[in-house]
Amino acid sequence: MTTSGPALLGSEFALRYPQWQRQYLNALLELDPETLRERVAEAEAAIFKRLEALSESQSGQGERQAIEEALSALEVIKQNSLVQKVHTVHGGGNTLGNSGFDP
Repeated sequence: MTTSGPALLGSEFALRYPQWQRQYLNALLELDPETLRERVAEAEAAIFKRLEALSESQSGQGERQAIEEALSALEVIKQNSLVQKVHTVHGGGNTLGNSGFDP
């Protein structure tokens, strides 16, 4: 794990659910495609570990909702990462500025 960049984010802010939000935020802020996969996997692992702990409790509805939203966001990141990879492999080049919309 690096000691600069997004990895330090969790220590700079008060997190409501620190058991998993630090890893989640690191994934959201990662720009390197190779590292992004690792960050997403770390976030998912932390979230699923927390869900196991929450399964033993009736409380935590707000955190469960936050987890649901985080998992949805991570899924979008994974889908976008896959689309970008396929686009690059098939000669699409740079995806910036190529939104598919005509101005």
